[in-house]
Amino acid sequence: MRLNSLCTSVAILFSFLLIMVACNEPTSIGGDVIDDEDLVNTLHTDTFQIEASTMRSDPSLITSILSRPYYLLGSLNDPEFGSTHTGIYTQMRLLDTSIDLGDPESLTLDSVVLSLDYVSTEVYGDQESPINLKVYELEESIFRDSTYYSNNSFALGEEIGSYSGRFKPADSVSLAAGDSSILVEPHLRIKLSDVFGDRLLAQSGGTNFENNTNFTNFFKGMYITPDTTATDANSIAYFNLLSSLSTVTLFYRTAVGDTSFRFYINSNVAAINSIAHNYQGATAGALIDSPVPNGQEVMGLQGLSGLDAHIKIPGLADLGPVVINKAVLQVTAFDESETYPGPSALTFKIRNSEGENIYTEDHSNINARIDTTTSGGTAVNVYEVPVSYYAENYVLGNYREETFVLTCDYYNFQSAIVLEGLIPNRQFIAGPEHPEFPMKLIVTYTDAD
Repeated sequence: MRLNSLCTSVAILFSFLLIMVACNEPTSIGGDVIDDEDLVNTLHTDTFQIEASTMRSDPSLITSILSRPYYLLGSLNDPEFGSTHTGIYTQMRLLDTSIDLGDPESLTLDSVVLSLDYVSTEVYGDQESPINLKVYELEESIFRDSTYYSNNSFALGEEIGSYSGRFKPADSVSLAAGDSSILVEPHLRIKLSDVFGDRLLAQSGGTNFENNTNFTNFFKGMYITPDTTATDANSIAYFNLLSSLSTVTLFYRTAVGDTSFRFYINSNVAAINSIAHNYQGATAGALIDSPVPNGQEVMGLQGLSGLDAHIKIPGLADLGPVVINKAVLQVTAFDESETYPGPSALTFKIRNSEGENIYTEDHSNINARIDTTTSGGTAVNVYEVPVSYYAENYVLGNYREETFVLTCDYYNFQSAIVLEGLIPNRQFIAGPEHPEFPMKLIVTYTDAD
């Protein structure tokens, strides 16, 4: 699967919502949501008082699902949203048993290379920025049937490889093939150490190459990570670990000639995406360090389990016995960055006291940017997030104790499987007291009497 723009893909799903104070007299503001000709005797209001705050997302995000459409690798150093580092823990496996490459004494290593297949022809951030990667051997076992989170860490051994350059997801790779060369689809190639390659060759015909249980005890896996001390790194790339191009390849010589052997990263391995954010000194850091509610004028949203907007609209409960025809949360985003574009859609989640997300009918309604305008030379994007089912239930007394969260951290994979922690996009949005673009809950309803 090779997508043209994963950065603009984004979410439609889950819970969030609001808690507000309705005015006594409904107004006609918001009447453009539903035409009056379509609904007779409908009323409209958008005068709820909203309380909003920028909050850190839960860092314990499950990222060990091999059905994830991609894994992220790289670093961002964003003056507005701080630093973000994403790494990959993964095993590699044998495709057969009793692997015999020949007598180890007769084998000579040429090189050993880790390859990772790009999913997208783009990166998030600045594709021209440098990236320094390191590969470490794991000293701690990881297991495919275990659940791991984005903030898990594991004991590391020796550094076994490194890469300095930049991500090149649109460039084919020229590989030697005898006396000529061939072009292969874009992928990242990281040269691993000769010491590591010699260790692998030395296992030929031995018990460590007998089966995968023995092999993963011998080599527990690797951690591919950006150099987190590099402040000039500014890109995150997307990789498909299940691709046939995602391998570790031994290139070696026998008495007969040059040959190679591949270890695969397939659906039977354990793999975890690590994600870390640091907001110290950044604009978003000042927001989350402020007393709540801290987002009445401006809030920050960031994917990869970064930043969410928590919203309360207690006055929604006072709307009375009505039938909600339609409810949308209208959100304006601004300060669009070419380097760090915002998401193509926003969504919400309703989170219970156990931290579990509650799914509602609203999440089957795709929302996206409905308008991109320029105000006084500033580009703004307007989103309308559908919340009709939630609003109706809230009026009826449901979802009063849950937390309502606006987010850009969801991705709807093939309109069926919803996975978190895949969207690196970030965006500043206007809060309910922004002087030009206040956040609004727009409700179209009919009196139930």
